Amino acid sequence: MHKYLLLLLGGVINAQQTCQVPTSQCIRGGGSDTIKSFSSKDPESASTGACCAACLPVKGCVGSQLVSKYAGDAPSCWLMAVQSYKNPPAGETCNSTLVGVPNPPPPARFNRTSFSGVWLQHGDYTDPDMFNASFLVGTDLPIYWSDIEISDGVFNFTYMDSQFAAAAAAGLYIETALSMGSGAGGTLDKANGVPSWIYTRTGGNESVPKVLVESSQGKGKLTFPYYLDSTYQFLFLRVLKAFAAHISTYPPSLRRFIVASQAMFGSTGDDTPWHGTPIDLQYNITLQQWQNFTAYNLSTGFATTICALYRGIGLPVLWNPGDDCALCINHMAEQCPGSFFKSGMESHGLFINYEADDLESIHGPICRLEGMHCRGEDWPFETQGNWISAPAWHQYAHLLEMLTFSLDMPGLSEPSLSVPQWAWAYELFNKYAGSTRPPYDKWVGGIVSLRDGLDASNTERFPEATFGNASITNKARFEAITAAFANRGATLGDPAAAMSDSMGSRRAKAMNDVGWRVLEGNYGNGGILQLSPNTTSIGHWQVGSKTDAFGRYARGFEHASGKTEMAFVLEPRIFGGLPVVTPLHVEVRVVYYDMFRGGFNVSYDAGIGGCKHAQVAVGATGGWKSFTIPFIAENGYFGRKCGRGEDADITLTSTSDADTIFSSLEIYKVG
Repeated sequence: MHKYLLLLLGGVINAQQTCQVPTSQCIRGGGSDTIKSFSSKDPESASTGACCAACLPVKGCVGSQLVSKYAGDAPSCWLMAVQSYKNPPAGETCNSTLVGVPNPPPPARFNRTSFSGVWLQHGDYTDPDMFNASFLVGTDLPIYWSDIEISDGVFNFTYMDSQFAAAAAAGLYIETALSMGSGAGGTLDKANGVPSWIYTRTGGNESVPKVLVESSQGKGKLTFPYYLDSTYQFLFLRVLKAFAAHISTYPPSLRRFIVASQAMFGSTGDDTPWHGTPIDLQYNITLQQWQNFTAYNLSTGFATTICALYRGIGLPVLWNPGDDCALCINHMAEQCPGSFFKSGMESHGLFINYEADDLESIHGPICRLEGMHCRGEDWPFETQGNWISAPAWHQYAHLLEMLTFSLDMPGLSEPSLSVPQWAWAYELFNKYAGSTRPPYDKWVGGIVSLRDGLDASNTERFPEATFGNASITNKARFEAITAAFANRGATLGDPAAAMSDSMGSRRAKAMNDVGWRVLEGNYGNGGILQLSPNTTSIGHWQVGSKTDAFGRYARGFEHASGKTEMAFVLEPRIFGGLPVVTPLHVEVRVVYYDMFRGGFNVSYDAGIGGCKHAQVAVGATGGWKSFTIPFIAENGYFGRKCGRGEDADITLTSTSDADTIFSSLEIYKVG
C-alpha cells in the first residue's frame, strides 16, 4: 500500500503525464464523466496499458479503465474525466489507471507552514482553475463507509489511499470524515454512504433496520440506518476503528497533509440523525435519544470513543455540535484537547442575526484559543439573492467577517474560487488567517475593515422613543433606522429576513443593512482597533461599483460634525510586543474611495522621531484606490503617541474639506 502511495505522490508532484499504478477499482462517473468508450474489439481495449496510452493525448482525460459488465465479457476501454475510485458493482470487473496531471501544482503550496487559509468545500480540486490556484490551502475529502468496507468485515482502502495521496501530491491539506450518509435506495448525491450489506447480513448476524425518511429539504424519500440500533452501533464503531487505524499507517510524507477528521454521527455532519421525518414513526429519534447517542459533552456515548480513537493517532477531531450549544463546545474543548470546531452560521452567511451573541459567548471565545482551528462552508450563502446581487462586495466582506470570528479554515465553493478577479482577496485572507489567535508574536500584522453595523436591538443608540419599540418583529423600527442612514447607502431590501432568526436572516433575498444582535463594529483579525469609531467617523454602505470588492461597508470623515480624524491602536502583543524593540520592515496600506477631490494624511508613531506623515491626494475617478507606506519600524515605534489625543499608533486625518471615505487599513511585516 505504501509503495502505491509513494508512486502516486511522485507521479503527481513531478507532473509527468504518465500512467500510474493500475488497480481493480472502478473509476466513478457516468455521462459526461466518460469522455469516450471503445468496443472490446478495438486495439485500445487489448490491455490496461493500451487503454491508458489512449488516454494520455486526449484533452481532459485523467484516467482510463477496462470494464467488463458481466462475468466472461471481453473488456472495453473507457476514457474518464474524473479520478475518483469506487468498488465494482456486483458482477462487474475493472482495471483502472490514473494519469498524471498536465501541470505541476503551484510551488507555494509546498512552502506553507500553516493550514489556515482558504479551503475548497464544494468542487473538484483537480479542475484546472482549482489545481492551479496558489491560494488554495486545502480540500475536504470525506470517505464513505461503503468505500472502505466492501462487505461485512472485509476492508479495502484502495479508494481512500488514492484520494488522500492525490490531494497531498497536489500540495493540499486534507480535512476528512467517515461519512454515514444515505444507504442503498436513497437519492442523495452519495447514495452509497452506508453499505447496503448492513441491511442484509447473513450467517446468523443481526441486520440493521432500514429507515425511510421523507426529506425536509425537498429530496424525496431517503434511506438511512436506524442509528440507535445496537447492531448498527457495533458496526459503526468497527469501521471507525479500522478507518483511524489505517490512517495511522500512512508514511509521514502523506500523513502530514491530513489535519483533522470530522466526527459524523448522522446523515450529514450536522447534529441530527437526518433532515426529515421517518415514514414509520417507530424509528423517530428524539432530541434526548440523539444526544445520548452522540453525547457531545463527552461524558457518555460515541463522542468519547471518537475522541480517544483520533487522539490515539495524533489526529484532531473536528466537532459540529450546533451553533446554539455553548456548553457542548466548552466541554469538548476541555475534555478532548486539540479539537477543532465548525462555526457554521458565520461561514454560511454575512450579517446574520444573533451573530454578536455567537462572537461573545459561543464560537468566538473558543475559536480564539491558542492552538484552535475553526472552519465552516459558505456555499449556501453564495446561492442567496443578497449575495448574488453584489458577489464581489459580499465575498470580500465575508472573508473579513470570518477573520473577526477566527474562522481560519473556511470551505468555499468552486464557482467563487474560480473567479480570477478575486484571487487577491483570497491571498489577503490567507495572509491574516493564521493571525487571529495567540501566539501574537507570530502574527504577520493587522487588518481592519471599516464599517458600521446597524443593530436594531441597541436601544442606547436607537432609543425606543425615536425609533419605536425594540422588538425583532417591529418592522417600523427597522424601517426607521434604515431611513436615518439611507442618505449614506443603507437599505432594507428584505424586511422579513431582517426580522427573522439566524437561518432566516442569512437567506435574505436582497441586501439588509439593519439586523438584530448583529456585529456593530469593524471586521478584521484583531490586530488594529479603531478608537471611538462613531464619534470620529460615520458609516457608509454600498459605495461605488458592485464589481469593486471594497464597497459593501465603509467609514468616512464628516466635516459638518467635526469628524475629521480616525485614530487606531495596534494589538500591543504583535511584532514581539509594542513599542517595537527590534527593527523590522513593515508597510501600512490604506484603501480609500477616490471621489470628492481632497486629501488626507496617514500618520504613524515613529517613537522618538515623533509622528511621521504621508500625504495622499484624493481624485474623482469614482473607484477604490490604495496607498502604501513602506518603512523600517525601529526602537520605540508604535507607543501610542500620535493623533490629537496623542493616544494612537496610526491616524487618518483630513487635509481638505472633502469627506473622504475609507474601506480598510493594514499594517504588516514585509519579508
